[in-house]
Amino acid sequence: MMASRSSSTSSNKRKCFSLELKAEIISEVDKKKKTKAQICRGYDISSATLYTFLRDREAILSAVSKGQFKPDRKRLKKTEYGNLDRCLFVWFNQARACTVVSG
Repeated sequence: MMASRSSSTSSNKRKCFSLELKAEIISEVDKKKKTKAQICRGYDISSATLYTFLRDREAILSAVSKGQFKPDRKRLKKTEYGNLDRCLFVWFNQARACTVVSG
């Protein structure tokens, strides 16, 4: 008879890590005070997740150090139409100031 697995275990749930936490995990790996397995257990992440952070090390660390994104942001994805987004945001602020747009 097989034992049933509980579907509410924490290892089955998808987790989102902030850029700040990803940078912290990368710095722990760089310090080499703990093994990668200990770091995985300490943060309750899989080794594949850790290696994904390490693969994207340059992008994560540069985004955090340059302040391109808020530290609590989860992804590094930028907008496809940056100029359009900036123009729309300027228009929205002007329209809100003239009470054309409420909210």
